[in-house]
Amino acid sequence: RVVARDGAAVFPEPLDAAVTSTDLITGEVRTWKDSIITNVRGQYQHVFWSDFTAEHGHRYRVEVLRPSDGALSFAEVGIPAPVTVEVEEPERALLRVTLHGERFRMVTPDVRYLWDAPLRDDVITYHGSERETEEGWQVDISMRRDFGILHDRAYPGALPHCGRKPLAEMWLTLIVGVPAWDPPGGIIDLDEVSHPGVMMNVQNGYGFIGGGYRLTERLRPSGAS
Repeated sequence: RVVARDGAAVFPEPLDAAVTSTDLITGEVRTWKDSIITNVRGQYQHVFWSDFTAEHGHRYRVEVLRPSDGALSFAEVGIPAPVTVEVEEPERALLRVTLHGERFRMVTPDVRYLWDAPLRDDVITYHGSERETEEGWQVDISMRRDFGILHDRAYPGALPHCGRKPLAEMWLTLIVGVPAWDPPGGIIDLDEVSHPGVMMNVQNGYGFIGGGYRLTERLRPSGAS
């Protein structure tokens, strides 16, 4: 993803850039396509993509070539192996999720609550709440806290018992990333991480290319309602 820095403008015209990735185990080379999105501020951003699935345990070299003068920037990044998920409930309405594996980091955990009557969903972010322990990467999910936040969103000023809804499903989503995927405070702020010196692994340039995959786990707390 290419974003503006220090107030500079990004325009929808094609960039003077050619992006490729090479699987350093198989030698497969793929060319990435440019696309244009608009962020919440109405600013243009270039997002390069390729339709393939990165393999667990493989390393990739991502190159960005500027055809006009031949300048080349690159980074090498691995994809973590699959992790195992352990869910404990040390007390009512508190879930502790632990990821077990090797050489990875938990990134941007979110909890999605799906309600009955009427069917709808809400998301609570736990970005920055994850922690590394001897057992693995953990995050504690306080349903009591989350329900209070969601109640205040839906019924500002109402008493806590008003508007209670039955919980249909509960899901945890996150990124299993390489250890270097370590944004300040655990929160990915594109304005913050786009500055030189923050999360850098690009050679002959600056920026960060992270390797990882999305993980979704259904949570089944006891007696949830």
